[in-house]
Amino acid sequence: MAPKKPAAIKHYLVFDVDSHSVGGGLFRIGYDAAGAVVSHEELSSVRKAITKGEIYPFERFFDATLKTLKQVATQIQKDALIPIEDLYLNVGAPWLSAERRITKKHYDRETTVTQADVSGIEDQIKDYDLKKNRVYKDHRVVVVDVMTTDYYANGYPVRDLVGKALTNLEIHSLVSVMSVTTKDAFTKVIHEVFHREPTMLSNTAIGYLAIRHLTPHLNDVILLDLSGETTELSVIKDDHLVGIGSVPVGTRHVVRTFQNGLDTSFKEAAAMLKRSAEGRLDDDYEQRIRPILERAFESWFDSFYELINRFSSEGLLPHTMVMKGHREDLAWFKERLLADDHLREHFAGRADIEMVDLPVEPGDHELGIVAAVIGLKLISR
Repeated sequence: MAPKKPAAIKHYLVFDVDSHSVGGGLFRIGYDAAGAVVSHEELSSVRKAITKGEIYPFERFFDATLKTLKQVATQIQKDALIPIEDLYLNVGAPWLSAERRITKKHYDRETTVTQADVSGIEDQIKDYDLKKNRVYKDHRVVVVDVMTTDYYANGYPVRDLVGKALTNLEIHSLVSVMSVTTKDAFTKVIHEVFHREPTMLSNTAIGYLAIRHLTPHLNDVILLDLSGETTELSVIKDDHLVGIGSVPVGTRHVVRTFQNGLDTSFKEAAAMLKRSAEGRLDDDYEQRIRPILERAFESWFDSFYELINRFSSEGLLPHTMVMKGHREDLAWFKERLLADDHLREHFAGRADIEMVDLPVEPGDHELGIVAAVIGLKLISR
């Protein structure tokens, strides 16, 4: 069957800032007359590492991040000589912190909920008490994204509360905040290049929406979002977001530890991890470096299982993990995860690992996921 011809075409600029790189891309998305996506194309993309693997003091790392964002934005701007529908900036840890919030309301007698009731409660959620945020307790922060994930009527999940007769309701939300300094600095860089402000997106929210809408065959998963200096986890059961967390350990910690053990360069250590995962190292050499390889992953596994144990104490965990991150890191990390005996112990002898697949693979997978979620019109301005 021939692909449908788009009735409308829109172009989006998408940027992504994580703990070790900045990406930017121009995407063309086609819609049919009913507004459904019929085509999705990456026109250009670029991603630059913030550092070459070194550990920097935070202030220097922050400055390097802004410089890299400016470089990426300037390069993408040369390709963006067409009308742009919107410009989005997806932000992950450590630049953004996300929290689950549950807002409850009790009625003394059975009441039919109106849209005004729901809107009033959701407005209160947006006036979230920022002083309660643990990550940025010493900084002024601002809410950049509030996403309602679930509604409950008398304890049961429902698609919508409006029109429901009930005495108790709950609204579950994902609230994402940034420090005012970071948000203003990121916004200033984008404005200097494009003369417009970006729509800020939460990487935690994007990950959840990607599982819900881009992997419809999966509804019980642990989303493992790997970055260079951080790892974010989201637990999703029956399509409901039931837990989130992050640890300040990522792929670059593993590479640096491996690098130190081998007394080699960061670049060579990363290449050797990849060759090991692909089975391209000499067997004798592989055995000799095995203890160094084990130590390289040790700190990451310790932090990972500490978070997993916290989640498992609150209920049975899904046995399927979905890995999200930069493609060049995911392959060797996946092989090491599957080889870990403790992983099978934690998941009752069964642990499946999948990826977020896209209909058309873009040059930058992370940007492609964000653009796909945007294209489905799941993001409100």
